[in-house]
Amino acid sequence: MTPSAITDHRELRTFVTRGPQVRSTIDPTSLAGESLTTYLEWKLNDELRIVNKSLSAEIESIRPLDLSAEIAGGDEPRRIRSTELSHSCPERFISIFYTIDETFGRDTVKNTIKYMLHKYAYTAVQVVDWEKAVVEVTGNEHAGQMLREWFLRKTRPVLQLTVSPKSVQFEQMTDDVWTVPVEIAGSSGVHLAAVTEKSLTLPYSSNDYVIADPARKSTAMIIYDADSYIRLIRCWDDTRCPANRDALRGIVRDLVAVLLTDRLPAPQLVDIPKWKAVFKFARGNRLLSGNAACCSDYAISRTVEIACTWVVRDTCEKIRLFNTVATTAGV
Repeated sequence: MTPSAITDHRELRTFVTRGPQVRSTIDPTSLAGESLTTYLEWKLNDELRIVNKSLSAEIESIRPLDLSAEIAGGDEPRRIRSTELSHSCPERFISIFYTIDETFGRDTVKNTIKYMLHKYAYTAVQVVDWEKAVVEVTGNEHAGQMLREWFLRKTRPVLQLTVSPKSVQFEQMTDDVWTVPVEIAGSSGVHLAAVTEKSLTLPYSSNDYVIADPARKSTAMIIYDADSYIRLIRCWDDTRCPANRDALRGIVRDLVAVLLTDRLPAPQLVDIPKWKAVFKFARGNRLLSGNAACCSDYAISRTVEIACTWVVRDTCEKIRLFNTVATTAGV
Protein backbone atom coordinates (compact mmCIF):
# COMPACT_ATOMS: atom_id res chain seq x y z
CA MET A 1 0.00 0.00 0.00
CA THR A 2 1.26 3.45 -0.89
CA PRO A 3 1.86 6.18 1.73
CA SER A 4 -1.06 8.14 0.27
CA ALA A 5 -3.35 5.16 0.73
CA ILE A 6 -2.26 4.83 4.35
CA THR A 7 -2.99 8.52 4.88
CA ASP A 8 -6.37 7.97 3.25
CA HIS A 9 -7.21 5.24 5.77
CA ARG A 10 -6.15 7.46 8.67
CA GLU A 11 -8.26 10.37 7.45
CA LEU A 12 -11.28 8.10 7.14
CA ARG A 13 -10.70 6.78 10.65
CA THR A 14 -10.48 10.35 11.98
CA PHE A 15 -13.86 11.15 10.47
CA VAL A 16 -15.71 8.22 11.99
CA THR A 17 -14.23 8.80 15.46
CA ARG A 18 -15.08 12.50 15.70
CA GLY A 19 -17.95 13.49 17.99
CA PRO A 20 -18.79 13.70 21.71
CA GLN A 21 -16.04 12.26 23.86
CA VAL A 22 -18.26 10.42 26.34
CA ARG A 23 -21.71 8.90 26.00
CA SER A 24 -23.68 7.52 28.91
CA THR A 25 -25.23 4.79 26.74
CA ILE A 26 -24.27 3.01 23.58
CA ASP A 27 -26.76 4.05 20.91
CA PRO A 28 -26.81 2.64 17.37
CA THR A 29 -24.81 5.58 16.03
CA SER A 30 -22.06 4.96 18.58
CA LEU A 31 -22.04 1.26 17.74
CA ALA A 32 -21.73 2.06 14.04
CA GLY A 33 -18.87 4.50 14.55
CA GLU A 34 -16.85 2.28 16.88
CA SER A 35 -17.42 -0.84 14.78
CA LEU A 36 -16.46 0.99 11.59
CA THR A 37 -13.27 2.31 13.19
CA THR A 38 -12.22 -1.21 14.18
CA TYR A 39 -13.12 -2.58 10.74
CA LEU A 40 -10.88 0.02 9.07
CA GLU A 41 -8.03 -0.93 11.41
CA TRP A 42 -8.47 -4.63 10.61
CA LYS A 43 -8.67 -3.87 6.90
CA LEU A 44 -5.47 -1.79 7.05
CA ASN A 45 -3.70 -4.53 9.03
CA ASP A 46 -4.75 -7.04 6.37
CA GLU A 47 -3.54 -4.90 3.46
CA LEU A 48 -0.21 -4.08 5.11
CA ARG A 49 0.23 -7.57 6.63
CA ILE A 50 0.89 -5.90 9.98
CA VAL A 51 -0.46 -8.89 11.88
CA ASN A 52 -0.41 -12.55 10.94
CA LYS A 53 -4.18 -12.79 10.61
CA SER A 54 -6.25 -12.02 7.54
CA LEU A 55 -9.36 -9.86 7.58
CA SER A 56 -11.51 -12.85 6.66
CA ALA A 57 -10.03 -14.81 9.58
CA GLU A 58 -10.76 -11.91 11.96
CA ILE A 59 -14.39 -11.83 10.82
CA GLU A 60 -14.74 -15.62 11.10
CA SER A 61 -13.32 -15.52 14.63
CA ILE A 62 -16.14 -13.27 15.88
CA ARG A 63 -18.98 -15.45 14.60
CA PRO A 64 -20.79 -17.04 17.56
CA LEU A 65 -20.13 -20.68 18.42
CA ASP A 66 -23.38 -20.66 20.44
CA LEU A 67 -26.06 -18.38 19.05
CA SER A 68 -28.12 -18.61 22.23
CA ALA A 69 -25.29 -16.91 24.12
CA GLU A 70 -25.17 -14.04 21.63
CA ILE A 71 -28.95 -13.56 21.78
CA ALA A 72 -28.95 -13.57 25.58
CA GLY A 73 -25.80 -11.47 25.80
CA GLY A 74 -24.10 -14.20 27.80
CA ASP A 75 -20.66 -15.77 27.64
CA GLU A 76 -19.08 -12.29 27.32
CA PRO A 77 -18.30 -11.97 23.60
CA ARG A 78 -15.18 -10.22 22.38
CA ARG A 79 -15.77 -6.50 22.73
CA ILE A 80 -14.37 -3.28 21.32
CA ARG A 81 -12.67 -1.31 24.09
CA SER A 82 -12.86 2.36 23.22
CA THR A 83 -11.27 5.45 24.68
CA GLU A 84 -14.05 7.45 23.00
CA LEU A 85 -16.95 5.75 24.80
CA SER A 86 -17.69 5.06 28.43
CA HIS A 87 -18.82 1.55 27.46
CA SER A 88 -17.68 -1.17 25.10
CA CYS A 89 -19.64 -2.85 22.33
CA PRO A 90 -19.58 -6.41 20.95
CA GLU A 91 -17.28 -7.00 18.02
CA ARG A 92 -20.05 -8.73 16.10
CA PHE A 93 -21.15 -5.31 14.79
CA ILE A 94 -17.95 -5.08 12.74
CA SER A 95 -18.98 -7.91 10.44
CA ILE A 96 -21.67 -5.94 8.58
CA PHE A 97 -19.02 -3.71 6.99
CA TYR A 98 -17.13 -6.78 5.76
CA THR A 99 -20.36 -8.16 4.31
CA ILE A 100 -21.10 -4.88 2.51
CA ASP A 101 -17.58 -4.67 1.08
CA GLU A 102 -17.56 -8.28 -0.09
CA THR A 103 -21.07 -8.09 -1.55
CA PHE A 104 -21.10 -4.70 -3.25
CA GLY A 105 -17.39 -4.14 -3.96
CA ARG A 106 -14.35 -4.03 -1.71
CA ASP A 107 -14.09 -0.23 -1.71
CA THR A 108 -17.76 0.30 -0.85
CA VAL A 109 -17.19 1.18 2.80
CA LYS A 110 -14.27 3.48 2.00
CA ASN A 111 -16.26 5.27 -0.70
CA THR A 112 -19.25 5.58 1.64
CA ILE A 113 -17.08 7.29 4.24
CA LYS A 114 -15.68 9.66 1.60
CA TYR A 115 -19.25 10.49 0.56
CA MET A 116 -20.15 11.19 4.20
CA LEU A 117 -17.06 13.33 4.66
CA HIS A 118 -17.96 15.42 1.63
CA LYS A 119 -21.63 15.77 2.59
CA TYR A 120 -21.46 16.16 6.36
CA ALA A 121 -17.86 17.23 7.08
CA TYR A 122 -17.39 16.67 10.82
CA THR A 123 -20.99 17.20 11.94
CA ALA A 124 -22.84 14.51 13.88
CA VAL A 125 -24.40 11.76 11.76
CA GLN A 126 -26.94 9.08 12.56
CA VAL A 127 -27.40 5.51 11.35
CA VAL A 128 -30.03 6.74 8.89
CA ASP A 129 -27.37 8.98 7.32
CA TRP A 130 -25.04 6.01 6.85
CA GLU A 131 -27.94 4.07 5.35
CA LYS A 132 -28.64 6.81 2.78
CA ALA A 133 -24.94 7.15 1.99
CA VAL A 134 -24.31 3.46 1.29
CA VAL A 135 -27.38 3.36 -0.96
CA GLU A 136 -26.06 6.40 -2.84
CA VAL A 137 -22.64 4.79 -3.28
CA THR A 138 -23.84 1.31 -4.27
CA GLY A 139 -27.05 2.23 -6.06
CA ASN A 140 -28.65 -0.67 -4.18
CA GLU A 141 -31.39 -0.27 -1.56
CA HIS A 142 -30.50 -3.63 -0.01
CA ALA A 143 -27.12 -2.31 1.15
CA GLY A 144 -28.76 0.43 3.19
CA GLN A 145 -31.43 -1.87 4.58
CA MET A 146 -28.75 -4.33 5.74
CA LEU A 147 -26.86 -1.61 7.58
CA ARG A 148 -29.95 -0.19 9.26
CA GLU A 149 -31.24 -3.59 10.38
CA TRP A 150 -27.87 -4.66 11.76
CA PHE A 151 -27.56 -1.69 14.14
CA LEU A 152 -31.22 -1.39 15.15
CA ARG A 153 -31.81 -5.05 16.01
CA LYS A 154 -30.28 -7.24 18.70
CA THR A 155 -30.25 -10.53 16.80
CA ARG A 156 -28.81 -11.70 13.48
CA PRO A 157 -30.43 -13.34 10.43
CA VAL A 158 -30.80 -17.12 10.53
CA LEU A 159 -31.76 -18.87 7.29
CA GLN A 160 -32.70 -22.47 6.67
CA LEU A 161 -31.84 -23.74 3.19
CA THR A 162 -33.67 -26.70 1.68
CA VAL A 163 -32.22 -28.06 -1.55
CA SER A 164 -34.41 -29.73 -4.18
CA PRO A 165 -33.37 -31.10 -7.59
CA LYS A 166 -34.41 -27.94 -9.45
CA SER A 167 -34.76 -25.28 -6.74
CA VAL A 168 -33.57 -23.98 -3.41
CA GLN A 169 -35.78 -22.61 -0.66
CA PHE A 170 -34.74 -20.13 2.03
CA GLU A 171 -36.77 -19.79 5.22
CA GLN A 172 -36.01 -17.01 7.70
CA MET A 173 -36.07 -18.55 11.17
CA THR A 174 -36.17 -15.32 13.16
CA ASP A 175 -39.23 -13.26 14.11
CA ASP A 176 -37.79 -10.31 12.19
CA VAL A 177 -37.52 -10.49 8.42
CA TRP A 178 -34.02 -9.48 7.34
CA THR A 179 -32.44 -8.27 4.12
CA VAL A 180 -29.87 -10.95 3.25
CA PRO A 181 -27.96 -10.97 -0.04
CA VAL A 182 -26.43 -14.44 -0.30
CA GLU A 183 -24.42 -16.27 -2.93
CA ILE A 184 -25.46 -19.76 -4.03
CA ALA A 185 -22.75 -21.95 -5.56
CA GLY A 186 -22.86 -25.24 -7.41
CA SER A 187 -21.97 -26.83 -10.73
CA SER A 188 -24.09 -24.26 -12.58
CA GLY A 189 -22.03 -21.39 -11.19
CA VAL A 190 -22.38 -18.75 -8.48
CA HIS A 191 -25.60 -16.75 -8.27
CA LEU A 192 -26.40 -13.85 -5.93
CA ALA A 193 -29.88 -13.95 -4.38
CA ALA A 194 -31.59 -11.35 -2.21
CA VAL A 195 -33.56 -12.98 0.59
CA THR A 196 -35.96 -10.27 1.75
CA GLU A 197 -39.07 -12.32 2.52
CA LYS A 198 -39.96 -14.86 5.19
CA SER A 199 -39.81 -17.60 2.57
CA LEU A 200 -38.18 -17.52 -0.85
CA THR A 201 -37.94 -20.28 -3.47
CA LEU A 202 -35.52 -19.86 -6.37
CA PRO A 203 -34.88 -22.03 -9.43
CA TYR A 204 -31.44 -23.59 -9.13
CA SER A 205 -29.94 -26.93 -10.08
CA SER A 206 -26.53 -28.50 -9.60
CA ASN A 207 -25.03 -31.80 -10.63
CA ASP A 208 -23.19 -32.22 -7.34
CA TYR A 209 -23.17 -29.69 -4.48
CA VAL A 210 -25.21 -26.63 -3.50
CA ILE A 211 -23.62 -24.31 -0.97
CA ALA A 212 -24.94 -20.97 0.23
CA ASP A 213 -22.40 -18.28 1.08
CA PRO A 214 -19.40 -20.41 0.04
CA ALA A 215 -16.93 -17.57 0.67
CA ARG A 216 -18.37 -16.77 4.13
CA LYS A 217 -19.29 -13.17 3.28
CA SER A 218 -22.68 -13.00 4.98
CA THR A 219 -23.54 -12.06 8.56
CA ALA A 220 -26.35 -14.64 8.41
CA MET A 221 -26.19 -18.07 9.96
CA ILE A 222 -27.33 -20.52 7.26
CA ILE A 223 -28.35 -24.08 8.09
CA TYR A 224 -29.30 -26.88 5.70
CA ASP A 225 -31.48 -29.96 5.52
CA ALA A 226 -29.93 -33.25 6.68
CA ASP A 227 -29.34 -34.57 3.14
CA SER A 228 -27.37 -31.45 2.22
CA TYR A 229 -25.05 -31.94 5.18
CA ILE A 230 -24.33 -35.49 4.02
CA ARG A 231 -23.33 -34.05 0.65
CA LEU A 232 -21.14 -31.48 2.40
CA ILE A 233 -19.26 -34.31 4.11
CA ARG A 234 -18.39 -35.68 0.67
CA CYS A 235 -17.49 -32.16 -0.43
CA TRP A 236 -14.70 -32.05 2.18
CA ASP A 237 -12.33 -34.17 0.06
CA ASP A 238 -13.71 -33.31 -3.39
CA THR A 239 -11.81 -30.90 -5.65
CA ARG A 240 -15.13 -29.93 -7.28
CA CYS A 241 -16.40 -28.54 -3.99
CA PRO A 242 -17.32 -24.83 -4.40
CA ALA A 243 -16.17 -24.09 -0.84
CA ASN A 244 -12.79 -24.70 0.80
CA ARG A 245 -12.31 -26.54 4.07
CA ASP A 246 -12.27 -23.38 6.15
CA ALA A 247 -15.69 -22.47 4.77
CA LEU A 248 -17.03 -25.99 5.37
CA ARG A 249 -15.70 -25.86 8.92
CA GLY A 250 -17.60 -22.61 9.43
CA ILE A 251 -20.79 -24.08 7.96
CA VAL A 252 -20.75 -26.94 10.47
CA ARG A 253 -20.00 -24.56 13.34
CA ASP A 254 -22.92 -22.36 12.30
CA LEU A 255 -25.19 -25.41 12.31
CA VAL A 256 -24.37 -26.33 15.89
CA ALA A 257 -24.46 -22.67 17.00
CA VAL A 258 -28.07 -22.52 15.76
CA LEU A 259 -28.95 -25.94 17.18
CA LEU A 260 -27.97 -24.69 20.64
CA THR A 261 -30.92 -22.26 20.43
CA ASP A 262 -33.29 -25.26 19.96
CA ARG A 263 -34.73 -23.73 16.77
CA LEU A 264 -34.98 -27.04 14.91
CA PRO A 265 -37.66 -29.64 15.75
CA ALA A 266 -36.87 -33.22 16.61
CA PRO A 267 -35.80 -35.03 13.41
CA GLN A 268 -37.78 -37.74 11.68
CA LEU A 269 -36.58 -41.30 12.25
CA VAL A 270 -35.19 -41.58 8.71
CA ASP A 271 -32.94 -38.55 9.27
CA ILE A 272 -31.41 -39.59 12.59
CA PRO A 273 -28.55 -41.65 11.02
CA LYS A 274 -27.75 -38.64 8.82
CA TRP A 275 -27.45 -36.31 11.81
CA LYS A 276 -25.28 -38.85 13.62
CA ALA A 277 -23.01 -38.95 10.57
CA VAL A 278 -22.75 -35.15 10.59
CA PHE A 279 -21.78 -35.07 14.26
CA LYS A 280 -19.27 -37.92 13.80
CA PHE A 281 -17.74 -35.98 10.91
CA ALA A 282 -17.46 -32.89 13.12
CA ARG A 283 -15.79 -34.87 15.91
CA GLY A 284 -13.44 -36.71 13.56
CA ASN A 285 -12.19 -33.43 12.10
CA ARG A 286 -12.20 -31.52 15.41
CA LEU A 287 -14.50 -28.84 14.07
CA LEU A 288 -16.26 -28.01 17.35
CA SER A 289 -15.40 -26.89 20.85
CA GLY A 290 -17.10 -26.01 24.12
CA ASN A 291 -20.84 -26.67 24.49
CA ALA A 292 -21.06 -27.39 20.76
CA ALA A 293 -18.61 -30.28 21.04
CA CYS A 294 -20.27 -31.61 24.18
CA CYS A 295 -23.74 -31.73 22.61
CA SER A 296 -22.40 -33.19 19.38
CA ASP A 297 -20.65 -35.99 21.29
CA TYR A 298 -23.79 -36.59 23.36
CA ALA A 299 -25.86 -37.00 20.19
CA ILE A 300 -23.44 -39.59 18.84
CA SER A 301 -23.32 -41.99 21.79
CA ARG A 302 -24.63 -40.36 25.00
CA THR A 303 -21.13 -40.97 26.35
CA VAL A 304 -19.22 -37.77 27.01
CA GLU A 305 -16.12 -36.60 28.83
CA ILE A 306 -16.46 -35.67 32.50
CA ALA A 307 -16.06 -31.99 31.63
CA CYS A 308 -19.25 -32.19 29.54
CA THR A 309 -21.45 -33.82 32.20
CA TRP A 310 -23.20 -30.67 33.39
CA VAL A 311 -23.41 -29.22 29.89
CA VAL A 312 -25.32 -32.32 28.81
CA ARG A 313 -27.71 -32.13 31.76
CA ASP A 314 -28.25 -28.36 31.60
CA THR A 315 -28.23 -27.89 27.84
CA CYS A 316 -27.96 -30.85 25.46
CA GLU A 317 -30.78 -32.94 26.95
CA LYS A 318 -33.13 -29.94 26.61
CA ILE A 319 -32.46 -29.45 22.90
CA ARG A 320 -34.89 -31.47 20.81
CA LEU A 321 -32.64 -32.45 17.93
CA PHE A 322 -29.64 -33.43 20.07
CA ASN A 323 -31.75 -35.35 22.57
CA THR A 324 -33.81 -37.20 19.95
CA VAL A 325 -30.70 -38.27 18.04
CA ALA A 326 -29.03 -39.37 21.29
CA THR A 327 -31.97 -41.31 22.76
CA THR A 328 -33.44 -43.04 19.71
CA ALA A 329 -32.59 -46.72 20.08
CA GLY A 330 -31.42 -48.97 17.28
CA VAL A 331 -30.28 -46.22 14.93
